[in-house]
Order: sequence, then structure tokens, then C-alpha cells
Amino acid sequence: METAGEILYIDDKVADATYHSSCGGKTDSSVSIWNGTPLSHLSGSSCIEAARNIDLSQEPQAIKWINTPLDTKGMSSWERAAMNWQRSISKEQLAKNLGLKYLTSVQIIRRGSSGRILLMKFFGDRTIDLSGEYKIRQAFGSLPSSLFYIQGINGRAKHSLGNQITLKGRGSGHGVGMCQIGVLRKARAGEEYESILQNYYPQTTIITDWMNDDKR
Repeated sequence: METAGEILYIDDKVADATYHSSCGGKTDSSVSIWNGTPLSHLSGSSCIEAARNIDLSQEPQAIKWINTPLDTKGMSSWERAAMNWQRSISKEQLAKNLGLKYLTSVQIIRRGSSGRILLMKFFGDRTIDLSGEYKIRQAFGSLPSSLFYIQGINGRAKHSLGNQITLKGRGSGHGVGMCQIGVLRKARAGEEYESILQNYYPQTTIITDWMNDDKR
């Protein structure tokens, strides 16, 4: 009620205010996740202060961050479940999901600024380059996010896989724009909504006269 009629504005147009459940520490850029046109307000930002100076695009730091305990006091069960999770999948099922007859090894090629895996290579009866966080999530059985690592694998070298693959991850959703769990945390701490919006959508402004002729 208090914000009725307010919209986010940037570059003479309504801001594309994408959001997701949990970034896991940092949001990512729309370019990295969707390979689209660069948008200055969707270029990624820090959500959890402890992650600010960590380069999550680097494998060792991403793994260390996923294993870093976080304070979940005051969070609901769904918030905690989105922050930290663990899944498993058989090598046989993963091969089937990829359309392979068999699978032997895997290699992580690239992560985004949020730590989400953006490119992986799979080796079996043929080699597959799988690009895009959503496709990677689906291949491993609809994971909450692609901010994960395979237990027993550290680094970006080619690694052989066991029959059972255990994944440990953090975050939920694509990671672009506003992090819903981050917003809840900031609001509980008393941060004003204008400041919260600036964190996730930098360079935007809030306007109320968007129906005027000169704003069309």
C-alpha cells in the first residue's frame, strides 16, 4: 500500500526487475546467465557481506564458500533449504539425462560471478559441452541451482566419476536480480526498501509519474 504507484526506472524505461529465490551469496549478471544484452542494473551484486571479497568464479573459492557455515537464525524452513542443500545422482542416470550410452568423467569449465557453473564438459561414448546454468541443473536432476560442486572433485581438471555422484550446493534459482531470501534478511535487519532495491538493481531510480506523456 505504501509503495503503490512506484516503479523502478532506468535509461528512460521500466527496469527489468528479475528475481530468484536465493543467490547463495552473490547475484550474477544477466549476460553470464542468459547470454543476453548487457544491462547495467543486472550486472551482479553482493548479497551476503562475507562473500563480497571472494571470487566465486574460481573453483577453490567456490567450494570453500559452499562449505562456509552461514547464520540461518530467524529463517524459515524453506529459506534454510534454499541456502544449503545436498543431492545425489547415479552416474547411469546422469548419462541417461545427457543422452549418453555411458559416462566416464566430467570437467567444470567456467563459473559465473555468483559461483554458478555455466559450462561443463562430459566424457563418455561421446563428448558433450553443456552450456547454461539451467541446462546443467536439469542434467543433474533439477537441482536448486548450479552453484554446487561434486564431492571428491576439486579443481577444473578432467575427473573420473564413481557410480554414485554426490553434489553439495548453495542457493536456489538463476541468481539474476533480486534475491528473495537476501531481501528478507535485510528487511529483518531494518534496512529500508529503497536501499535494498539499490543493492540488487543499482543505477535504477524510483518514480511515480510514469504515466506522464514525457515518460512514455
